[in-house]
Amino acid sequence: MSPTGLVVEDLSGDGKVDVAVTHDGFSSTNAVRVFLGNGQGQLAAGQVIPEAGMMQSLASADMNGDGVLDLLAGSNAGVHTLLGYGDGTFVHWASSYATYARGIAVGDFNRDGRADIAQAGLIGSPVMLGDGSGRFAEPIRVKLEAVGLNGVRAADLDADGNADLVVLDDISSELQALMGDGVGGFTVTAAPLLGPPQPGGEYGLGDFDGDGDLDAIVYRKVGGSHYLDTYRGNGLGGFTTWGSVPIPRTPMALTIGDMNQDERDDLLLGFWPDEGASVTVWHSTGTGTFSQSLPAVATIVPNHPSGLAVGRLNGDARLDIVLAGFPYPGGDSDIHVLLANAAGGYDLATQIPSSGGELRLVDMDRDGKLDILRKDFDSGNGCPGPYEVYRSDGTGQFTGPIVSPCRGPLSAVVDVNGDTFPDVVSSRLTVDVSLGTGTGALVATPDSFWEQGYDSHPYSSGAADVNGDGQMDFARVDGSGQVRIFLGDGAGGFADLLP
Repeated sequence: MSPTGLVVEDLSGDGKVDVAVTHDGFSSTNAVRVFLGNGQGQLAAGQVIPEAGMMQSLASADMNGDGVLDLLAGSNAGVHTLLGYGDGTFVHWASSYATYARGIAVGDFNRDGRADIAQAGLIGSPVMLGDGSGRFAEPIRVKLEAVGLNGVRAADLDADGNADLVVLDDISSELQALMGDGVGGFTVTAAPLLGPPQPGGEYGLGDFDGDGDLDAIVYRKVGGSHYLDTYRGNGLGGFTTWGSVPIPRTPMALTIGDMNQDERDDLLLGFWPDEGASVTVWHSTGTGTFSQSLPAVATIVPNHPSGLAVGRLNGDARLDIVLAGFPYPGGDSDIHVLLANAAGGYDLATQIPSSGGELRLVDMDRDGKLDILRKDFDSGNGCPGPYEVYRSDGTGQFTGPIVSPCRGPLSAVVDVNGDTFPDVVSSRLTVDVSLGTGTGALVATPDSFWEQGYDSHPYSSGAADVNGDGQMDFARVDGSGQVRIFLGDGAGGFADLLP
């Protein structure tokens, strides 16, 4: 008989230290045993409280706010709340779901003034939120039974101030909205798609009719035909089928922004270089369809863009374009900066020698100008190339690069430690954080988290404050059919809350 949990506290209210203990249950009854102290180092056997499952851990806290210590016993059958009477005796009050709760920590994790618990178990560390009575909600998690690997986007779909998530499921052919309650919980709604989306294909969110509600666009392939399907958002997390636009071939890059200042989001599409120019602007009609514009820059060597981003680079109101090419035979892998002109087209402002890769436009040094953040190609799980930052002078010209060690793809670029400088969260086999310094350099943190599964699509992730604590959190889709939520601690660290 081996003890697995121990609490040393004044459980009887007499000012003397008592002991509560759990055992492994292999050679004894599964129970919590209380021993009352006499203040002289001696213990007398007290109450034995039978509980279901093999005992794994024990903790004490006031779980119902009555000023009396209670006990929390973890087993392979759940976490059991034993409410104390204040005299060294306890009564079983509730059991909550858990899986081999080998360790229990108590804290107010959602800042509502009620005790919550975190567990260390065999397959995760879920958090369960307390209701103030000693009972707990289910662990914070979002389970999607057949989710494809087309990723998760973070947005406030219903303008309630709470972060929501959108997941494209390419197995059940659904667009799933996970509506956040502001404290880490979600309600899932699903909208059917016109047909199965292309696995790993492009999709995005934008306001395509200017009504203030986010809409969705999804790439779909049927035989040899290619389509972009639109779904109109209702501002409550729901989506309805809206329109479908044929496109010439597979889009390898899709970026959304109001390119012509009509208060409707447009599309910037990048294609493989097998039919003419590879980057084109498609203007929204406001009715769920798009009209193709001229190529962004007709003089660029036709090429597949490996990175594509839009932003205001030279102080005027028009969105400009930055693209990095792919070293396709005969192609151009440099970074091209394209500034919008008065005629509605784009002029090549500068061309930076490069080997292609992912791109983001981010104000890395907080000087009010968008800089270029580039990540070189990532072949599988490794990192053959570094992060590079090119600092903007505000005219469309850039200096650099400032080179930092690579931790993986640019899954999210946000401030995770509250110093106002953008940081990089990278999701692959592990999820890593590189902190921005304000100089353009990125410093890798020593820890990575969640080393299970493989995510080959770097955009299947998103960052938002999902639990309303003012700290940036991180969400990603994994291959087991779950959206995993990692809550930020405000210092660059994260806790995985999903079992």
